[in-house]
Amino acid sequence: MRWSRGQSTIEMTDAPEHWFGAAVQRRPYGQELLLDAEGHPSSRHALQCLLGSEPQASVILGASGGATGVHEHSCVVFDDRCCVVIGDWLVALALPGLALLWKIQADEGTCFGVHRTPDQCHVVVHGELSIRKFTLDGRQLWSFAGKDIFTGGCVVEDREVVVTDFAANEYRLDLDTGEMVAGPARTVAELPRADASGAERRWHDLWRWLLLLPVTYVACAAVSLLVSLVAELLRVWTWPWVGAGAAATFVLVPFWMAPRHQRLVATIAFVGGAVLALRLVGRGWYPAGYGELAYTPTCWPIVAIYGGGLLALLCCWLRRRG
Repeated sequence: MRWSRGQSTIEMTDAPEHWFGAAVQRRPYGQELLLDAEGHPSSRHALQCLLGSEPQASVILGASGGATGVHEHSCVVFDDRCCVVIGDWLVALALPGLALLWKIQADEGTCFGVHRTPDQCHVVVHGELSIRKFTLDGRQLWSFAGKDIFTGGCVVEDREVVVTDFAANEYRLDLDTGEMVAGPARTVAELPRADASGAERRWHDLWRWLLLLPVTYVACAAVSLLVSLVAELLRVWTWPWVGAGAAATFVLVPFWMAPRHQRLVATIAFVGGAVLALRLVGRGWYPAGYGELAYTPTCWPIVAIYGGGLLALLCCWLRRRG
């Protein structure tokens, strides 16, 4: 795809074959910009800036989140910069050198497109979970969430933004304030704050995670205790399996509850759990029902715990976000 303004032209293509950090590439680029810390981008888009017909600079962008492709609403070009959506990110690049001016996570799912406003001073991002308006320096002005995901069209008119969700509900939003002018009936609990910032939402998610995490662990511990009591009554040595399940729970619960950077959170939980298990469990002993092996030392409990934790961590890293 190509976008032009004045003498500047932006060419943008998908580059799924690119490996970030590799010494040898099939097509080298002037810059590599990996937008988040996960290091396993689901989307890779290459940009080249031309003045007239002369190439000036090139850059490869990588992002996780829901995978995106290149289409007519992937980029908008202004006099001194271009704004690009890739994955769940909105990125501003200077022209003609394509230096990074700023980046912001513009949706918690996927950014379907970016649109220029009629005043040429703002952009509207069509996200999977929200519609947001930004200034050209990356400041969010408002955010709007609907009754369902916004998989329909998005049109920016002179005074309104018209967007359609998955259930075919059409919303008309005031371009200046983000307030809904017309759309489906909504309850008070569903109405979003038009000026709610992404930072406020992230803090809300973080506090919810910190409060629910201990409660969830207590519930898992109660279930494990119940399983142990049943095993004791049946005279079955299930401690290694209970330990493996507890270790997997210790890793998976933070992964599923983390607002962002789920893999990193799961890895930290695994390392912390491994140290804690080594201190508390260490070497175990066979139970009384194992004849001559009874009460002899064994490493099976700690091995089972590490095995359960490693298996859960592997599942976390193999799962693709979005």
